[in-house]
Amino acid sequence: MKISITTPFLLSALLILITASAEAQNHLVTHNFIRQKVSEGYFVQKAGTTIPQDNFCISKTEALNWLYLEESHLPSDNRMPWWSELVPLQGCPPADLYARVEIDALYYFPDDPPPDYYWAYYEPLAYVRFYSDAACTQPLVLPQSVNIQYIIREIAYENDITVVGDYTSPVATLTVAAGNSQVRIYDHDLLYGYESFDELDEYGNLLWYDIHCFLYLVAHSAFPEQQIRPPVFPSGLPPRYTPDFTVPCD
Repeated sequence: MKISITTPFLLSALLILITASAEAQNHLVTHNFIRQKVSEGYFVQKAGTTIPQDNFCISKTEALNWLYLEESHLPSDNRMPWWSELVPLQGCPPADLYARVEIDALYYFPDDPPPDYYWAYYEPLAYVRFYSDAACTQPLVLPQSVNIQYIIREIAYENDITVVGDYTSPVATLTVAAGNSQVRIYDHDLLYGYESFDELDEYGNLLWYDIHCFLYLVAHSAFPEQQIRPPVFPSGLPPRYTPDFTVPCD
């Protein structure tokens, strides 16, 4: 005897499978489950936080405080989030990852100007390097891609004293792929040290202008301030060309 499977039967079976799949995602998860997912590398836990070892379900507030998440996926109210709503933040660094600007070398470019004009600048060999410790002694190969942000600040001085210009570039975002321990920063605005030239004023006095350019990493939601370390740069620069590295953050 042949059994005929009708189209309505197939549709009903498919609907049951789809519903079961959706329900598998729409369930609450416990603290222990979240701890397991952190250990697997699925979530990145925020530094200085502790997830309890128990079977209480994670709340929205706890999820925000403990994990780097795509917050737009979380519930709009304060109910506990479903598993499907706990989406890891993309481009987020591991909690034990630190980054810093390192200037390996300065390339000096002098000019051969007329007597009343002089122009020269230093171009840096600038990197952002990654480490597994805050002292930046243990280089780290990225286990996943991360997003870093940076700005370049230019300050112009007249006769090394008077500030006549102060410009900060827009924030630039750079994605560093997994498998890298460093990335070089190429930017036409970055002239580390100075760009100097002179002019004669209406009385024949010589005026000097120096443009100091500094590279800063910028903290953001996926790369907190405590994971950005003070930069290093070559020794032997004249004092006026040694930057004051106060790391800005959002």
